[in-house]
Amino acid sequence: MTFADPLYLILAALLLPAIAIFLIWTYRRRKSLLDRLGDRSLLQRLTANVNWRGRRWGIAFFIFALGLVMFSLARPQWGQEVREIDQ
Repeated sequence: MTFADPLYLILAALLLPAIAIFLIWTYRRRKSLLDRLGDRSLLQRLTANVNWRGRRWGIAFFIFALGLVMFSLARPQWGQEVREIDQ
């Protein structure tokens, strides 16, 4: 397999880990700021409807989708076939 624009693969290799680390950092920071906000029992009642598992899955799917977009921008190309056609 060859790529028409392999620069996008290099860009993906550099950007995707950085974006993943940033998103994980913001997720953990949000959780720690909520823990510092007040009493734990009050916070549990206030955030009872927050889907923390869904937020983690959302981050994972976003990173995966961004990786697929970068891969498709590199325009993967498979071999070519020469065919003779009689007219």
